[in-house]
Amino acid sequence: MIGIYDSGVGGLATLKYFKKIIPEYNFSILADNAMFPLGEKTPEQIQTNTFKALERFFNKGAKLVIIACNTAAAYSVRKWQSQFPNKKVLSITVPGIEELLVTGDTTHQNVGILATKSTVFSGIYHDLFTRLGGEDKNHNPNFECIISSDLIQAIEESPYSKKTEQLIEQYCQKFTSNPEILILGCTHFSLVKPLFEKHFKGKIIDPSEHAAKKLKNYLTQHPEIDQQLTKNSAGQAGKTNYYTTGKQNYVLSFLENCVFEKINL
Repeated sequence: MIGIYDSGVGGLATLKYFKKIIPEYNFSILADNAMFPLGEKTPEQIQTNTFKALERFFNKGAKLVIIACNTAAAYSVRKWQSQFPNKKVLSITVPGIEELLVTGDTTHQNVGILATKSTVFSGIYHDLFTRLGGEDKNHNPNFECIISSDLIQAIEESPYSKKTEQLIEQYCQKFTSNPEILILGCTHFSLVKPLFEKHFKGKIIDPSEHAAKKLKNYLTQHPEIDQQLTKNSAGQAGKTNYYTTGKQNYVLSFLENCVFEKINL
């Protein structure tokens, strides 16, 4: 089973991409709504809570967990990987930067990023850009990060409301650098990607979309992990279990509207 963790409902977008690319695998997703908004917590709280969630997944039999929360990933992935190398955890933040690096020469280009306060303060995107060799490949974009906590809250409450679209329009106009590329630095934004496409005219990088493609390649390159995962025959959809730490009726309604299938919590 592959686990997917998010502090809210944004991980549903990641799950939808995964089920499109590798539908035969079994998934388990946790919407940790009790900790929402995670981006307003301290680094210690973020890491402690994320570790608890990861431990829960592995105790339930997960062989691989995707942290589909940029904030949780920024403060937890590297420490978890160093402490528990045999319990495989992957980050939603990496595929977005990897996609940026394959877009061509980004020298002097402006890259906009919308994310939570904690994600922006972590500096994760510039750090990943450097660690993945961006500066060695003659890439030198200008990153402009904007904290967009109220937009994330609006999406959590009602993704396609008038308020949500108004906020998206406002945030797309807030960038002073007039970016050519926009990275959706919160998985909540993946849920309303069409609204971003309506109001942002440049290239949009959705890490959830690219995470699904990268995961398929990762499993091909790591058969020792793939062999441990439960799945159906090719062409047959696997099973998905949904969990939440929030109000079940609210999350159930949200999940059915966004995933378009009958589910049980």
